Amino acid sequence: PSIMTDRRTLARRISLVMHGLIPTPEQVDAFVNDQAPDAYEKLVDRILQSQHYGERWAQHWLDTVRYAETTGYEINGANGNITPYRDYVIRALNEDKPYDQFLMEQIAGDHFKQDAATAFLVAGPHDVNRSPDPKLTAMQKYDGLDEMIKATSATMLGLTVGCARCHDHKFDPISQKDYYAMQAVFAGVTYGSRKAHGAENDKMQQEAAAMKPKVEALREQLESLHVETKLGPPVDYREYLERFDSVLADGVKFTINAANNNGPVELDDVMVFITPSDEKPSYNIASRDEGATATSSPTAVGNQGKSADLLLDEERQLLLFFRSKDKSDVWFEISFSKAVNINRVMIRPRGSAVPVDYRIEVRTPDGDYKQVIDSRDRFISRGDEREVDQVEFNGVDKHTTERIVELNKQLRELEQEYNKLVAGPQVFAGRFNQPEKVFLLTRGDPFQPSDEVAPNIPAVLGDLALKPDATEADRRLALAKGIASKANPLTARVIVNRVWQHCFGTGIVDTPSDFGVNGSSPTHPQLLDHLASYLMDHDWSLKSLHRYILLSATFRQASHARPQLLEKDSDTRFLWRFPPRRMEAESLRDSILVASGKMNKQMYGNPFKLFEDATSSFMKKVPLEEFDKDGWRRMIYAEKIRLEQIDIFGVFDCPDASQLVAKRSRSTTAVQALSLFNSKFINRQAQFMADLCAAASPGDPDKQVQHAVQRTYGREADAEEMDVLMDITHKLGLATTCRILINSNEFVFIN
Repeated sequence: PSIMTDRRTLARRISLVMHGLIPTPEQVDAFVNDQAPDAYEKLVDRILQSQHYGERWAQHWLDTVRYAETTGYEINGANGNITPYRDYVIRALNEDKPYDQFLMEQIAGDHFKQDAATAFLVAGPHDVNRSPDPKLTAMQKYDGLDEMIKATSATMLGLTVGCARCHDHKFDPISQKDYYAMQAVFAGVTYGSRKAHGAENDKMQQEAAAMKPKVEALREQLESLHVETKLGPPVDYREYLERFDSVLADGVKFTINAANNNGPVELDDVMVFITPSDEKPSYNIASRDEGATATSSPTAVGNQGKSADLLLDEERQLLLFFRSKDKSDVWFEISFSKAVNINRVMIRPRGSAVPVDYRIEVRTPDGDYKQVIDSRDRFISRGDEREVDQVEFNGVDKHTTERIVELNKQLRELEQEYNKLVAGPQVFAGRFNQPEKVFLLTRGDPFQPSDEVAPNIPAVLGDLALKPDATEADRRLALAKGIASKANPLTARVIVNRVWQHCFGTGIVDTPSDFGVNGSSPTHPQLLDHLASYLMDHDWSLKSLHRYILLSATFRQASHARPQLLEKDSDTRFLWRFPPRRMEAESLRDSILVASGKMNKQMYGNPFKLFEDATSSFMKKVPLEEFDKDGWRRMIYAEKIRLEQIDIFGVFDCPDASQLVAKRSRSTTAVQALSLFNSKFINRQAQFMADLCAAASPGDPDKQVQHAVQRTYGREADAEEMDVLMDITHKLGLATTCRILINSNEFVFIN
């Protein structure tokens, strides 16, 4: 082993490793000047008690689960409110929640009243670009479940169970049946948001209860007017029938004056049924299969068809529907292949842009048109947003119409608020439904099911003893307990290896998410076993494990290279010194903010943006160049957009959350140096740091430069360094000196 490092280096090292931040000069001096025998032990305790601990180590965990605020894939739109999961991880680590409990909550948090925790299951990329193709839709479903299986097995167990989706694992004792047994555990989980229980929800339910009498009173008033006016029921926004006396016709014509939202009209289908008789049952004559055709006023242009003939296909299709170009004076006409007696029209809207002011006429064989339906005979629908001067009812006076429209508006707005309160605070943490049966899929093909599979953990790790009809919640809870069990040989080993990796740069097993045959063998197997036992014996306390490692002589070694040992172990896998390494992107940005004195220590809540707002999810993201106080928070609180590399710091191997990142790469490129030296962010922070140093020692350039060195390196500059830095300061200014210090190896490396 190497000799112990000096106190200043140790103070900087432990702060960067455990907090992801450089220490302030005051923090370094406090440790250096503490002559107590247990000075280092006290420093370790302060480090572990700091809120920055959770922020730093949460970032490592979020890397493995591919946390992001967007979905990924081609749409890459917003997930929903997933930030409570990020905050949950930070809080759990700061509170030193036992690791076994931490795992169980992320699989079955609804059982433990930790709703945000199950966002772990749905934090990865998922395809929300719905398709009319049933094969693609099935693949999207199974790909989503595959993400849950891979995230759980790799993150918690260090196993590549995802490799057994189409066949038995080629290297590890994981069968294809094991894969589908895990799929059966998650079969009832879908990507989406649900209510988060807790104090905020309790408050919202109380507000909803107080509002309910007013909602009911408005409903009663509106219903009373409905009865009084004797109007028919309002249109249904998904499907409803219009009935009329049987009439001989060879076509129908719709004339539409307004949609509920005052926009263009959308419809999925229109079906016209013949009048049934003893000789012939009723059927839809307005079908393409029956030879019907359709014409219309101008239709909208879309990425897929929006023409009137799509009203004749008798099925709802994702992107194939009728949409008008205009907002009023819209018409379409359906011609039958022959004249028949008809008495009903089925109208199938799409839930929005629904016709609410329309007339239906039938075309007789001699070419005349006869009106059979007038929407003004129907009562107003709740979603009808038309103003009072646009609304007219047959047989209803103007005053009553005004009352109906105004009450409807009041009730619509109040119900929206009421329904939001009843729904409670929403968190993107998955929705849970009773699962369907799960079958082993031959070659992973959804359309080639084989034997039914019961929910279980991979057989090599035990048996959950669940029946095929086990409830959805019981499945996840059983798996959570199986993973978090002390009898599980992998769980503790995997996490202590991850902790070791982030302390020393490389794990005892340097394939941290693959403990299988294809993974690396541990360099110190007995140490790995010892640390796993230590964690479990200390109630799964990660802080206890950290304290144990930080107090070791191994962690406190100097990082100086020795040629003889470097030749034998260039990667320092056997830890004959502390392995120096470059800061990660987040630590670099955060430490620059500490050096400039601009770090905003606000924790939790909504993320700050790294990119300009885009009007379309398909637009190229444009990085922001300037930030205000909110943008000077720690980088873990930045909005994480999947598949996008953030400006400046993205080139420092910052993952884009598209893949599970158990171990970050450490590249060295010219782009990194150019970005760090020339970016507007760096120049601005360097100026802030210069202003801070100048204010600390007005009129004394020597002290200002020394202060800058202390803020960045945690030490004073020696005489030779001062000569160089003072020369730069006199010629180019203090801000340039600060920029050079930020760009130096001593600043960006953990030594």
